[in-house]
Amino acid sequence: MDAVKIAARRYLPAAAFRMLKSAVVSRKLRSAYRYDLGRYKEFSSSIVATENQHNLRALITERYHSIEKGLSLPRPRPGFGAGVIHTLLGHVDEYLIRFGADDFLETVGSVLSAYLDFNRSVGVADSEVPEFGRIISVLARVGWIPNSAGVRDVSRTDIDSAISGVGLDFFLTRHSVRQYAPDPVAADSVEFAARAALKSPAVCNRQFSRVYSYLEPKSIQRILKVQGGANGFGDQLTGLAIITTNLRSYWNEGQRNQAWVDGGLFAMSFILGLHAQGIGTVALNWSKSPELDQEMRRTTGISQEEVIVMLVGFGRLRSDYKVASSPRQALASVLTVNPPVSFH
Repeated sequence: MDAVKIAARRYLPAAAFRMLKSAVVSRKLRSAYRYDLGRYKEFSSSIVATENQHNLRALITERYHSIEKGLSLPRPRPGFGAGVIHTLLGHVDEYLIRFGADDFLETVGSVLSAYLDFNRSVGVADSEVPEFGRIISVLARVGWIPNSAGVRDVSRTDIDSAISGVGLDFFLTRHSVRQYAPDPVAADSVEFAARAALKSPAVCNRQFSRVYSYLEPKSIQRILKVQGGANGFGDQLTGLAIITTNLRSYWNEGQRNQAWVDGGLFAMSFILGLHAQGIGTVALNWSKSPELDQEMRRTTGISQEEVIVMLVGFGRLRSDYKVASSPRQALASVLTVNPPVSFH
């Protein structure tokens, strides 16, 4: 293929070469977009939302989190959210019929219980609470854990204590590392980073990103062979993670790219969770063709409904090592304060 490209560039007029290149690129792009479109249509809730447990959980999570957000406002309106409560209870009824009561619905019950507590605290009679009878019926079936969902009190003092000593240096000392010590990374360290990643923002609290962590050298090298971007240093990695997000968490055209947004936030938190323990990382790109995407799935067993967002290589730091300087842009080129806004 490279020889054909070289010959075409050499012998074709420039305009003809551009037309040929445009046709080839367009064909590849159409193929890739069809691949993404087909998977999104098949697994997202855009067409059918209630037959798969994950899809239905995503819908329910989006609804109950709307109630949580309402409860967290400076001045929640008594009896707010009638439409949201109605839709939420309909989804819960569907879930109970298809899958029965479980720990997930217990979380929903805890939100509904907090909603009742709020309305009672502001003097709303039970008879005036939207869908009161249905809420009581659902609570009897799914249960709840007091003060486990809805809203919680946070102290500014606790936040100040947690972030004391954490400055810009924490972020500025994170580098993409390609030189590692041979010492293994313990599973506990990976769990620490995964817990950090769990606190990443996710659209409407739909926390459906995952970490597949590999600590066995043979598995790491096999996966890196498919990824193809760790030449010259991959043999030094003692850990490797694949970050994914599930397409069943989303619906409709507006959320078609949300898996990469949620997965990117999750991945960055995972990286910083490793950095907080003095573990070096290197972000490994997964912007690949449909063919390579399928090869990675065959290699790892990652399901078709998950988007592979990126890979993260990691390992223990040497006492001294070199990193790419990677000069950053000037702050003025990335930060605009109070840009003009149109009010027309």
